[in-house]
Amino acid sequence: MRRSSAPITAAAVTRVPFAQHGIASGLVKVTRTLGGAIGLAVIAAAASDGRDRRSGSEPTQ
Repeated sequence: MRRSSAPITAAAVTRVPFAQHGIASGLVKVTRTLGGAIGLAVIAAAASDGRDRRSGSEPTQ
């Protein structure tokens, strides 16, 4: 992911006015961070659900 960071950011700010490059770059970073956090949460939830199903325990509510 590190090697693709700069090209992705550059592609995202290509059509943005120069004065707004910082805002566009920040938006790309926030989007990437949120996507990673949501992805990790989905993976953790799926792993937890799979573990609960294998152990035969009831899910907590």
